[in-house]
This record gives sequence, C-alpha cells and structure tokens, in this order.
Amino acid sequence: IFFGFVGAQIGKPDSPARHRIGIFLWIMAGICAAIVLSTSLTGKVFYFDEAGQYHRGPHFMLPMSLMLVMMLTVEGYLIAQRHTIEVGYYKSMTLFIIMPLIGWVLQSLLYGLPFSLMGITLAAQIVLANLQNRDIDTDYLTGAFNQKALDDYLQQRINAWESETPLSAIMLDIDHFKCINDQ
Repeated sequence: IFFGFVGAQIGKPDSPARHRIGIFLWIMAGICAAIVLSTSLTGKVFYFDEAGQYHRGPHFMLPMSLMLVMMLTVEGYLIAQRHTIEVGYYKSMTLFIIMPLIGWVLQSLLYGLPFSLMGITLAAQIVLANLQNRDIDTDYLTGAFNQKALDDYLQQRINAWESETPLSAIMLDIDHFKCINDQ
C-alpha cells in the first residue's frame, strides 16, 4: 500500500522499474501470506499449544525477513526517485520506514505482540498528518501559498522585526479576481 502511495507521489505510472517493483512486492506479499496461512496446518511460523498459549515456530523469521525485504525495497525505490518527489513529501515518506523498522525489531526480539503492524499503522498516521498539515498552506489546484500561509509569514516577519530597521509591506487586492482565477 505504501508503495502505491509513493508511486502516486512520483506520478510515473507507466515506469518499467515501478511496474517490476510492484510485481515483485505482490509476489513477496503472496509468498508471505501463503507462509503465514499455511502455519495453521504446519505450525512452522507460530502455533498454539493445548492451553492456548502462543509459540513461535522454527520458521518465524521467514515472513519477518520477507517483510523487511519489502520495506527496504520500497525505501530503496523512494530514494532512487528522490529527484522526482517534492522535498516536503520526500522527507515525510523517507522517514516512514523508521516506525515499521522499530516495530520489526521489537517483534523479532519480544514475544507475542504484532509490533511491526503497530509500527506501520503509526507511521502511516504520522505521514498522513504531516502531509495534510503541509497541504493546509497551499492551494490544491495551483500549489501556491494561500491566505493562511501569508498570515503566518507576515506574523513571523513582525515577530522577528527589530525596531531599528524599517518594516514595510504592500498588500494588493483585486476585486472579482475569483472569476478570472476560476476560468
């Protein structure tokens, strides 16, 4: 899912590299799902004993390793495509991997909770909030800063103003400009 989001930010849906990586990730996800689903019959990844206690099986690290490879593949693609992504988006998306990696390490070391899934969920919420906060100050159509961004900028300039230096500003308002802008 995150790879799809990264691809949408890059905006090259017909890229051969993107297509190959997408197929690779689907195959890896399918293999991982098959391994985890087959564990109910084999107990190789995890199992529950007669008392209902959870235990890791001998192949527990196999799906964990596949998840790590998938995370690193998406991160590598993101880094390789950094020149095609706006800097603010790139920073947010690059940092996405931190929480899932922490979750992956915790799940590998600690017993019984799906820390990697919690890390992915938390990271997705952080990235979404960050991107939404960034978009609050820009016009969705033009990408230009809006009135809120102007107000924030002017307030920063006023707060930083030293009384010995002159401060001036010009504000221009054009009547009925919305009609022209809409056309």
